[in-house]
Amino acid sequence: RTGFLMTALLVFGASEITIILFGRIWLPIVPVFRLMLIYTLLDPLYQNLSYLMVAVGHPNLLSRIRLLQISIFIPSVVGFAWLWSINGVAVAADLMMFSGTVALTVYSYRFVRYSLRRMFLWPVVATAASAVAGYVLIHWVQLTGLWWQLIVKSLSILSVYTMVLYLTERDTIHQYVPQVLQPLWTQFRALLSFRFI
Repeated sequence: RTGFLMTALLVFGASEITIILFGRIWLPIVPVFRLMLIYTLLDPLYQNLSYLMVAVGHPNLLSRIRLLQISIFIPSVVGFAWLWSINGVAVAADLMMFSGTVALTVYSYRFVRYSLRRMFLWPVVATAASAVAGYVLIHWVQLTGLWWQLIVKSLSILSVYTMVLYLTERDTIHQYVPQVLQPLWTQFRALLSFRFI
């Protein structure tokens, strides 16, 4: 869920972030950056599914999937780079990661039963709703100042995404958020007490 949110924030804030951090000269890299967000969104899922394959004693399946990815990446990177230059390289990398993630998902279902709908439906809906909010802000609202543009876009996307997820998954949120926050709070209190000793 955090990955989907970060992807939405970075897609719509890429121009402002690039200008603020690196200057306007780097704006041509923004489309490539946006394309590579697909790769970074899928990478944590790919890594976790890879660990699962090893944990259930089937690293050979992981090797097959990596061979599949290489066989897709090499011709696609050559062809897409010829067609679309550096953007084509990004598309080839996305295609490689997508194919590997789909293959790992199919294989992992042999060993662990889970609901793809439960995992992805509401984050995708929340991302789409926040993307609409970001699109409206880009095209209909004129804001002056890079920082204001970045702040307003980020807050609107964060608000819409959080609202949709909370309305659709509040029971799960109430169940799991305390389990995540409690260890963090304990570590924070330990750090504070250590600093004051």
